[in-house]
Amino acid sequence: MSLRHTTCHDGLVGWGASGCRGTGGLWAAITALCLANNCVPRYYGYSSFVCVCNSTYCDTMDASPQRSLVGGNYRHFVSTKDGLRFDSTVANFTRKPKIYISKKSKYIYS
Repeated sequence: MSLRHTTCHDGLVGWGASGCRGTGGLWAAITALCLANNCVPRYYGYSSFVCVCNSTYCDTMDASPQRSLVGGNYRHFVSTKDGLRFDSTVANFTRKPKIYISKKSKYIYS
């Protein structure tokens, strides 16, 4: 299954058939479960851009990335102002993390 995204009139990116409004919960679910292909950027004179479709290319997301993960692995997604959009990395959890605490240091939790 793949979902197409569209750029809405207000510059937001919407997913699925209707896309633009009222998709907050859907957006969070898709973000957590999907992979993205490269973005075709459109700039509006500010510090960021939106991804758009054109006549020859439209970004899609694969809605089945969990099939490619094996036990102990996770998929990490990153979007940045510098241009990454749903950049996906697979990594693994450390089974026995080592934590060192020094009695000479002061630790502050805020």
